[in-house]
Amino acid sequence: MNGSSDNSSAEPPPKRGRSIALRFDADTLGQVRRQVASFVAPNARLRVDDFVLAVNEVMTNSVLHGGGGGSLQVWLGPASLNAEVRDGGRIDDPLAGLTPPSVTQQGGRGLWILHQVCDTVEVRPLPDGQTIRFSVRE
Repeated sequence: MNGSSDNSSAEPPPKRGRSIALRFDADTLGQVRRQVASFVAPNARLRVDDFVLAVNEVMTNSVLHGGGGGSLQVWLGPASLNAEVRDGGRIDDPLAGLTPPSVTQQGGRGLWILHQVCDTVEVRPLPDGQTIRFSVRE
């Protein structure tokens, strides 16, 4: 776990190299998660488990808070695993996910987990939703 709270200022590597693009909703979360794991598994020296956990958390948030689903793109960098999720939601708090949720709080853990396991996290608003880009490095 990286545990730093300054990872949101770095930007994930540009979209180059091998990639996959998938759409997801509540019915396909498990299937898409398995496809991502299979796609990144050959890069086992990287933090595959952290990356798949991050992808799952962001997709789950998209289903629950971003209009019921979204699109996912995953690409391999020379020393990183990278993803971008687009959905119809909007995160208005620029500090969302940077502080641990209280133990009694319902929800609010997805973005915090994302910031804990990823080296870079970037949330960008779009006219009709948002984009969340994140990566893990060797």
